[in-house]
This record gives sequence, C-alpha cells and structure tokens, in this order.
Amino acid sequence: MTAFGTKIFKSLDKEFIQKFFRSRQKLFFPLEKGTITELEIKRTSPVWAKRTCLTRYKIFFSGGGSRIVRGTAKVDGSKKWSYRIMKHLYENGFNKGAFIVPRPLCYIEKIGLFIYEENPGEPLASIIEKNRYTLKLSNDLVEFLFKIHSLMARGFKKPALIFDTSDYLKSYKKIKKIFPKIAAAFPLKKLHLIKTSQDKSSFVHGDFYSGNLVIDGKKITLIDFDKTGFGPILYDLASFCYCFEFPKSIWPLGLPESKVKKYQNDFLEKYAEMGNYNPVEMKGALNKYMAKVYLNGLNYYTGLAYEGWNLLTKKEKEAYLTKITELLEGANLYLKKYEDFIRRI
Repeated sequence: MTAFGTKIFKSLDKEFIQKFFRSRQKLFFPLEKGTITELEIKRTSPVWAKRTCLTRYKIFFSGGGSRIVRGTAKVDGSKKWSYRIMKHLYENGFNKGAFIVPRPLCYIEKIGLFIYEENPGEPLASIIEKNRYTLKLSNDLVEFLFKIHSLMARGFKKPALIFDTSDYLKSYKKIKKIFPKIAAAFPLKKLHLIKTSQDKSSFVHGDFYSGNLVIDGKKITLIDFDKTGFGPILYDLASFCYCFEFPKSIWPLGLPESKVKKYQNDFLEKYAEMGNYNPVEMKGALNKYMAKVYLNGLNYYTGLAYEGWNLLTKKEKEAYLTKITELLEGANLYLKKYEDFIRRI
C-alpha cells in the first residue's frame, strides 16, 4: 500500500460518512428540508480491489427528499487532482447549459476520498446499445470535446495520464507470467511507433468514451477526470471511436461494421471541420492512438487478472485470457494500419 493504504476504505464506514455529511449538510445540500435521517452505502468497485474504493451514497432527509452522491478514493491520493479539475470546470462554465460536469462537493484529504453529486441521465453506452445514437448527438459530443480541448486552464499544466512504452512493457511481463502462450503476440518490436511527444497537444479529458458520458435530454454530463491534463488531442478522439468497437468479450454490442465506421466517421469528420484539420491526415495519424487505446485496455485487464490471480476461478481466468487476446489483436491491427500510413507520407 502507498500513501493512504487501507484508509480509503473508511469511505465505507457508515457512521463516519453519515457524521461527515450531517456536519456539512447546509453547505452541500442547502435546499433540502429537514435533517439527514438515513444513509445507504453501496460499494461499486470489486470487493477484492485493494487500491481503489468506489461508492454510491444515497442520503435521505426528514423533509422527504433524497440525494445521490458518488465517492471515489485511491491509495495514491490521485483523486485530489480529479477534485481540482472538476471544481475548476464547474466554476468556469460547466455547471449549466448543454455541456456540464457534476457538482464536486469536497475532497477528504485524510482518506483520499473525492465526493461529488450524481447527475441524472442515461449512460451513452446504454443509448448506443439501444440503437438510439443519432447524428445530432454525435455532433453535440464533438462540440463538448472541442470545448474541452479549447480550454486555457492556467495552473493545470500537469500532463494527462496516458500510458507509455514502459507501462506496456510491464503488462508484457505480467502476460508472460500468467498467460505465457499469448506473449508472442505482444507487439514488442512496434512499440516505438506509438510515442506521442511530437503530436499536437491540448487540455484533454484522457478517457472520453461512452462510459463517462451521461445524457439527460439536451444535457450531456462528463465524468471521471482521473486522467485529465495536457496531452495529444487525438487520444481523446481515439478513446471515443474505440467505444464503438470494444472487443465482444468486453462489451458484446455487436454493431455491424458499417455502423461502426459510420459512427466513427461522423464524429471524426465533424471534429476535423471544427478544428480545420485535414480529415485524411487526421484519420491516418489516429491509427497510432487507436493502437494505444487497445494497449491501455490490455494494461487494465492484465492488471486486474494479475492482481486477483489467486482468487480467480478457472472460468474467470479464461475470460481474462479472451479479453487480453482480443485486445492484442486490435492493437496489432492498428499498428499495422499506422505503419502503412507513415510509409505513404
């Protein structure tokens, strides 16, 4: 354990959390009538996770009202950055209108817990799944992302949390230990292709995909700012395009390839138009970041499998193997596409 160790699990302590909310009720919930009478706590992160604790709090008031609040804590103290970013955005125009972020309530320093209010709405992933994704929504999402990329956030010059070659090599070593039969498929000799130092950078979200976007009528809420900072804009575009082609073992959406390409193309064409970019060159360069997004997914699932290996069943291990195999296939496909692109320019 690092900075906060097991302290992050204080966020599950009902007595502690209820006392905390009661002491700050007037500050957090000035419009609610009566006092806090009850608190429901639901842990939303895996029970075996040791470095992160995600919670959902439902707070009840004697006046009949209720509020839903989210809590997110991590042993490295990184949630303080998420709080700072969200607070800055909320206080600078993203608290009203069509493009918003949730209201950040506070950061509890001693346990590394960031608390924010949950916004109503339906995850974009659900809208795509139910075949209700439209060109209008696509264009609105581009406008939201372009607004993020156009920010001049003084005091927030920290690089975005984007994995690099050293991170991918760590995953390779873990794969060699737990799934040695597929280690040969890892693109060791092509990792040099995906360095990002020369690419156009801006203020980026770092994880702009369907799971972090909530739709409520004409309002779009963006959440999860753990990876936000300055980085390549194409990374955000790749993160979004990837959500239409998740490996089936991760999200069995099953969109026909024609729809996947249309949704991706609509999004990219609109962004190129807004930014006055050459769409052909932008899409070619994007292949590098699509490969990175697949490798980032590989990092995530390899890390989960490696961390919980001794607790996983045979079936669960096989499921992780399938996910990692499909992610490797995607990374290799886009690395090949990027190689072809740079040969032509």
